[in-house]
Amino acid sequence: MANKKSLNPITNFKQEMFNEAGNYQKIYGYETNPDPNHASWNNEADAFKHAFMQAIGVQRYYVPTAAIFAKWHEIDGKVNKGQPEAEENMDNWNNRVGREIGLELREMLRNDPGAKNDRYIKNLAAELVMQKIREGKLITSPDDPRKFVENKLFTKTDSLIINALEGFKHFNEKVIAPLNDGKTFFTSKAIDNMTNEEFLNVQDIIDTQIKNKFAPSEYEIKQGVASGAYIYVDKYTRDDGTKVRGYYRKR
Repeated sequence: MANKKSLNPITNFKQEMFNEAGNYQKIYGYETNPDPNHASWNNEADAFKHAFMQAIGVQRYYVPTAAIFAKWHEIDGKVNKGQPEAEENMDNWNNRVGREIGLELREMLRNDPGAKNDRYIKNLAAELVMQKIREGKLITSPDDPRKFVENKLFTKTDSLIINALEGFKHFNEKVIAPLNDGKTFFTSKAIDNMTNEEFLNVQDIIDTQIKNKFAPSEYEIKQGVASGAYIYVDKYTRDDGTKVRGYYRKR
C-alpha cells in the first residue's frame, strides 16, 4: 500500500526534492556515499540536494517561505538529531547559495515560454546548481573553512507579501493563531502534520522557535508536561466566535 501523502508542505516538498536529487545524480554523476542510508551526507550529493531544494523553493514559494523550510529542517536536525555545528554550517551555506540560484532562476524564466513546465524548470535549476559545484561555490564537506553568516530570516512584511501573492487567508476573522509571546510553541510532530495554510498561519511562532533553537520532540513534551514545565492549551472558541488552534505553552 502506498504511503499516505502528508498534508504538511515541508514533508512533501522535502520528499519530492530528495527524489529529484537522486534522479539528477544519475545524470551528473556527482559524489555520493556507498551507504544507501547516507548517500547524500557531507558530500557533493548533500550540497546539490540543499541548493536545488532552495532554488526550487524560491521559484515556487518565494524567498522567505523557502528560507523557513530550510531553517526548520536545520534546527530540527540540531536539536533532535544532534547535528554537528560544521554540518549545520555546510547546510546553511548551501541553502543560501540555493536561494540566490532561485532568484537568478526567476529572472531567467521571466519571459521564458518554458516557465510553466515543471521539468524544464527543474532541469535548469539542476544545471545552475552543478555550475556552482564546479566553480567551488558550494560547500561539499564539513571540513571547509568557510563560515556561514546568518542574515535576517523573516519579517512580518515578508509574511504579508507572501500571503497576498499566494492567496492564503491568514487574516480570517473566524480562525486565528495563538499569541506569539515567546512562551507559545508547537512540537516537531505538530508542525509536520500542519497543512500549508496552517503552517503559514503560525509562521511567526515557528520563526521564534527557530531563533531560540527550540524544537521539542513528543517524548520531551510528555516529560515536560509531567514535570509541570509545559502545559497544553486545547483549541477553543472565543465569545465572539473566533477559533484558536491548540498549542503548548511554557509555564
